[in-house]
Amino acid sequence: MKTEKTEEAIFNHWNSQPDHTNWRSHRLFTPGMVKAVKQWLKEGYTADYLCRSINNYYICRTTKGTWWHDVCKVKWDFETFFKGGKRKTEYNWKKFEPERFELWDAYTESHKRKEIQRKRKQQNVEPEHEQLEHFSDMSEKTDYAKLSEENPTNPFYRALAEKMKK
Repeated sequence: MKTEKTEEAIFNHWNSQPDHTNWRSHRLFTPGMVKAVKQWLKEGYTADYLCRSINNYYICRTTKGTWWHDVCKVKWDFETFFKGGKRKTEYNWKKFEPERFELWDAYTESHKRKEIQRKRKQQNVEPEHEQLEHFSDMSEKTDYAKLSEENPTNPFYRALAEKMKK
């Protein structure tokens, strides 16, 4: 029985990811691909480590709300993933290293805001109450009721006016 080379095992792991429109699989394992991944194996990275980086990239490419899914139109191929980007000191796959990767960091700012609002609704925490917990220096000279009337859409002034009544 023929054993699979480490480089080929990593390539096969790349291609074993489920089909998705934002993922690029390959038919051929080219010499350029072999060279790109072999460089990292020579530097001491394990096949498992590199495969986990591939998994993290796949997660970003296929998860709605991430920059990689919603904004980025360029799908890296296997060679580009391991070879590097425009700046040769910055390698693409390093963004997805297991100990550095956090899915939350890959989300767009608008998705993060929506997620925070959704969690607040689940917990029944209104934003103005959350702000008031950290705001203890209420000036007695400031007329928060008047500010609330002048700015009816500002929940912070409304909440402070209510708090001053008590």
